[in-house]
Amino acid sequence: MLNNYSAAQSIEQLADSLVRLCHEQGVFPPDVDFCDPNDDLIEGGLIDSMSLVYMQAVIQEKFSVELEPELFIVELRNIHAIAAYLAQQLPIDRIENSDVFDTCKTPLLEGIKTYE
Repeated sequence: MLNNYSAAQSIEQLADSLVRLCHEQGVFPPDVDFCDPNDDLIEGGLIDSMSLVYMQAVIQEKFSVELEPELFIVELRNIHAIAAYLAQQLPIDRIENSDVFDTCKTPLLEGIKTYE
């Protein structure tokens, strides 16, 4: 079981990993070089409806966690909230394993147009 410090540290690591993953996978527009994990992704213009769907698919592929669109739009509106949700959904041994924090330079999903 993760203690409060470990849980908070895991959420921060997941948030950092998600930001990198979104940049590497083309979820965010190419002109975005910084994303505050607490910024609203939709209102801040970081994602639109198409990139929201793509981000859901990338998260499902990387973390094997499905995010329902309604949950994403209503509750998980920033990277930090998504990371906290993932920390709750992922098995503890997977969070403690560093591979969950690794990101991929190669596309996770074939045939989907991303920002270039």
